[in-house]
Amino acid sequence: MPERRVTIKEVAERFAISRSQLMKIVTELVAQGFVDGARAKGGGLRLERAASEIGLGDVDRAGRRPPPVRG
Repeated sequence: MPERRVTIKEVAERFAISRSQLMKIVTELVAQGFVDGARAKGGGLRLERAASEIGLGDVDRAGRRPPPVRG
């Protein structure tokens, strides 16, 4: 898992994607438990698990089911 968090701006610039489109993707990745998102100073995004432990198939399957209910 990365030590530091990255911002939406950093990711959007790195991958040449609009921030609004990236927010939609990140919202889903957070809901599915792939990404941890924190707001406020020192906030940002980081993976919930090591990148080597997350397969494209995992993300694809997660995108096909409803997000888990958190309560």
